[in-house]
Amino acid sequence: YTAFEDELQKVAESPYTPTGTSYESYRKKAEHYLQAHRDEATIWKLRHNKRLTEEEIRHLEQIFWQEIGTRQEYDDTAIDTPLLLFVRQIAGLEPAAVNEAFAEFLNDYTLNANQMHFVQLLVNYIMKNGFIEKQRLTEEPFKSLGGISSLFPMDKIQQMVKIIEEFSRNVGIGA
Repeated sequence: YTAFEDELQKVAESPYTPTGTSYESYRKKAEHYLQAHRDEATIWKLRHNKRLTEEEIRHLEQIFWQEIGTRQEYDDTAIDTPLLLFVRQIAGLEPAAVNEAFAEFLNDYTLNANQMHFVQLLVNYIMKNGFIEKQRLTEEPFKSLGGISSLFPMDKIQQMVKIIEEFSRNVGIGA
């Protein structure tokens, strides 16, 4: 038996920050940043589907295109994904924000089982992806329920589309 006691000589962080061009490296740095700054105002707003100001967008561009890595690394990693959507996809979208967006729609309208299932699929899709393109509503899994136009009257479809457009606008799509 031995009873050695560990001695800690000196603790220091390495000044080295990898700036490689690999997808995984940049994405990991982005994930780490977003996790560490989850409650920073700009990130909080994206997670809660709030519109960002031009100044807040420039701040994110500076962070993601200069501090975390280069614009080229971002482009190689994000592959045509707008910056705000890229950030939302990593940081996530708060379920409460999606539920709040659909609350009025759900409270003002009595839904049958298929309609409720359609809305639940829609809410889950938006929570997972950060937004939804309107044309996706005519594809699977939404189409399997009969399609949006056979499930809802036109005024409810328009109300739903407004909600969907807000999620898109807040990540810079269709703005």
